[in-house]
Amino acid sequence: MDLTARVSRALRAIDGAIVVVDAVEGCQIQTEIVTKQALQECIKPILYINKVDRLIKELKLNSHEIEKHFENIIDKFNDYIEIYAEDEFKDKWKIIPEKNNVGFGCALNPSWGFTVNTMLNKRLKFENILNYYKNGMEKIRTLSGILPLDKCILDMIINHLPSPKIAQRYRIKKIWKGNLNSYVARNMQACNENGPFIICIHKILFDKHVGRISIGRIFSGTINSGDEVYLLNAKENNRIQQIFISMGHKRENVNSLTAGNIGAFIGLSKATVGETLTQIEFKDEIDPFENIKYVSEPVITVSIEPKHPKELPKMLDILNKIEVNDPDIKININEDTGEYLISGIGQLHLEIIANEMKNLGIDILMSDPIIVYREGIKQRSPLISIKSQNNLNLIQISLEPINEDQIKEILKHRKILAIDYNNNLIINNLKQDYLDDKIKQIIIKGIKMALNAGPLCEEPIKGLQININSLKIDKKTLEVDPLQIMLMGKRAIYNAFLKAEPTIFEPIYKIQIQVPMDLIGIITALLLQRKGKILDVEQKSSYSFITGLIPVKESFNLASDIRSKTAGQAFWQTIFSHWEFIPYDSAQKIISDIRVKKGRKAEIPKADFFNNN
Repeated sequence: MDLTARVSRALRAIDGAIVVVDAVEGCQIQTEIVTKQALQECIKPILYINKVDRLIKELKLNSHEIEKHFENIIDKFNDYIEIYAEDEFKDKWKIIPEKNNVGFGCALNPSWGFTVNTMLNKRLKFENILNYYKNGMEKIRTLSGILPLDKCILDMIINHLPSPKIAQRYRIKKIWKGNLNSYVARNMQACNENGPFIICIHKILFDKHVGRISIGRIFSGTINSGDEVYLLNAKENNRIQQIFISMGHKRENVNSLTAGNIGAFIGLSKATVGETLTQIEFKDEIDPFENIKYVSEPVITVSIEPKHPKELPKMLDILNKIEVNDPDIKININEDTGEYLISGIGQLHLEIIANEMKNLGIDILMSDPIIVYREGIKQRSPLISIKSQNNLNLIQISLEPINEDQIKEILKHRKILAIDYNNNLIINNLKQDYLDDKIKQIIIKGIKMALNAGPLCEEPIKGLQININSLKIDKKTLEVDPLQIMLMGKRAIYNAFLKAEPTIFEPIYKIQIQVPMDLIGIITALLLQRKGKILDVEQKSSYSFITGLIPVKESFNLASDIRSKTAGQAFWQTIFSHWEFIPYDSAQKIISDIRVKKGRKAEIPKADFFNNN
């Protein structure tokens, strides 16, 4: 299962990471993804190569071949650092065995581990470890005492991962976009326990005895039990009722915690993942932390209902708790059918959610999965003017397609009203710099109504730059009937969208499959049959690693096909890769089918339908 969302949240709270790689399989898709995530948050990675015993027992490699194998893994890992690390860290953070920032070993049966320095101090060579494995299990077990794994890992952490006081000097500018010369920023960069307290929440848990538990990293100041705090995103005050820290699986109550620590807080009823807490007197001086960026996206949807209708309230309560804890889950209600819809990153993900609900005491019925699409445009729209139904309000907009690279440049130079998780930007091109906050919020709400369900088939819209060029708002309408203004914004988006060569995107998985060499042909044929693409075939010892792309809709039941055609000898993993345009001619049937399933007419409305409707 893809756990990148949970990794993304955890990374906000830490300063260093140990990336664990299987000695036989080497660096795979998930290795690159989690390393990229860490480096994008300015988190220093070190490397541990695990399951080294497999190279000895399964592949029967000699010491020279094992050393070469290690070199290949380290070179690949350093490639990730070269590609994704900030320029100032590309050389400093690279893995060099002689620096002892890479460990080698085996975590189980028995556990042992070493760095280059360990072997030099004990005057050992890898040939000695091979000899232990030649002399039976009794001899192998003694490796735990000679090369203790816990000491290997702890030494690497102590010697190579930064303290909060060091890491926050360079991390704050990456994860917080406020004024870096301000009093608040200087205290965060210094990890000053005497500064104003600033906390970023990265995880929410629910406990049947104490309720919601918010877990977060303290970047500045000291927080005390009983303190009143301000939630920047929720825009409200809460009081810390209790603080504790985790010691293994136990909770230790504390009266206070200082900057650099990770704490668990009870009493924050409105906190969500990504929330920023601070002292009330500093609420107007502090910007919230950057939103946590998730790699995966929900791409498969099912409808669910409780097996016993009377358990509907219980099901909704459990769903709400799961959604708070799992950012890869999206829950919606179909307003026409009343169905409860859950979207996740794959079939296995949704099956795990269903099993989790069963463990919490509720059986559910789940429909067959359907694919989540995105709507988008391929060219710039003309300038569109739309009035409200009472003819007293007017908005003039144009749309154009944008990608992530363009967004970074636009954010530097343009006046942005809003940005959402689908990379849609609302840009203020009005002559006046100031826009009344109430008007701004009403316009944004109307536009987001359109972005959440596009005109083609009511799927979310992505990659849109919305230029607001002219705006006339009647004050009486704003006070008495703001819905007219919101619907005006929605209709303007629909009208312009349908005049800009619209179509839909389908989700694409990146897939990596490990198979014996004699099964390469079977696997490549299977992927091609499912409209996949082969990107790379790499041979490592007796295995081949096939990397490719496959449409999510073609991945249904892929697991059973791979197992049956390889007699269970293949191992694979998938991760969301990107959204891919479907040519409009090919997309028309898909759009019509989705519209009919949602209770709409099969035909897409004309743009002019939204002039006055």
